[in-house]
Amino acid sequence: MHGRVAAPDLEHYDEFEGIHVAQMRLAEIGNDDVRAIVGQVHAHGPEKALEWLDSHRNGFDPSTVVTTATDPERIAAFRRYHPKAFVILTPLNRIRGVNKLMEQCSDELPEGGWLAVHARTANLKKQLILSKYFWPLNRIVYAFHYIWHRMFPKMDGLTHKIYFGITGGGNRTYSRVEILGRIVRAGFTIRHEEFRHGQFFVLATKERAPLRDREPSCGPVIRLRRHGKGGEMITVHKFRTMFSYSEYLQDYVYRNEGLREGGKFASDYRINFWGKLMRGRWLDELPMVFDVLRGRMKWVGVRPLSDQYYKLYSPEARALRDKVKPGLLPPYYYDRVTPTDLAEIEASERRYIESYLRHPGRTDWRYFRGIMANIIFRRKHSR
Repeated sequence: MHGRVAAPDLEHYDEFEGIHVAQMRLAEIGNDDVRAIVGQVHAHGPEKALEWLDSHRNGFDPSTVVTTATDPERIAAFRRYHPKAFVILTPLNRIRGVNKLMEQCSDELPEGGWLAVHARTANLKKQLILSKYFWPLNRIVYAFHYIWHRMFPKMDGLTHKIYFGITGGGNRTYSRVEILGRIVRAGFTIRHEEFRHGQFFVLATKERAPLRDREPSCGPVIRLRRHGKGGEMITVHKFRTMFSYSEYLQDYVYRNEGLREGGKFASDYRINFWGKLMRGRWLDELPMVFDVLRGRMKWVGVRPLSDQYYKLYSPEARALRDKVKPGLLPPYYYDRVTPTDLAEIEASERRYIESYLRHPGRTDWRYFRGIMANIIFRRKHSR
């Protein structure tokens, strides 16, 4: 008979999940007040740290803002103190305008200023729900929780209005990836992240201005800005396979994880459960057929790359890539041995492009036949 799921070890949930996170020692925090506050939270948890904060507020520099503010106007009111650090005590789940709040914090901070936030992530909430109820009730409760708190807020139209009309947006559920992506979008660099005391804590420093001109992708079909022929930025379409706000974490994941065989990130935790299923069957790229029919892409060709990935290529490889349209089926799926690093990917693409520039139609037909044979008979698949 099924019972409750064993309660998870939330003290070190990063180890429980088997994920890699950015860690730093307290001594590396270049702000005395932030170092003291983080040390208290690290040792005693948010509740006891709040008690400590109440009795030590007068000892902080005025430039260190410890606040429960949930709206940008209250953050802007601290401008007269010339803030160098914001410690947001209210969990991000209870803040409706998370993006605007963090953008305002970024606007008020100098370069190198500190931001400390915390939240209960979607995985933490899932484990708590599953451990609270007996099977199968726990699965039913979690299914309703997922639909209500994760699907409804992200769907345009009536469901979005119903959710925010009832909840006021004050009890959202965010994935770890979405939290990190929102922080990076606001102009910060992640310095430390940690699961402790049943909460997810993030410490970041300001690096640049917020990216207000970019719209995050949250729907089932996403529009991505990619490098096309002549270096022109084009829009391509895919089914969503990653958590919301994943696009802002490319550089962060690359720095922490590196690349694996095929040129993808070694451990890309931005990919969700459904994304793993879709990618292995090429289903996520079906909307790109629309981009091929529009003439922005070809059936066979180099991958349309994000700006972050494009800049990893050598200048010579970038110049060669710019001479051709990107394609749906990449050249390295033609190779019998899949490239294992960026240099081998560049070599594979160079062989294709040089051949294509001499004999366009013949090259694409040869590569198309070879790629389809590798997919069907040698079980090559997308990742």
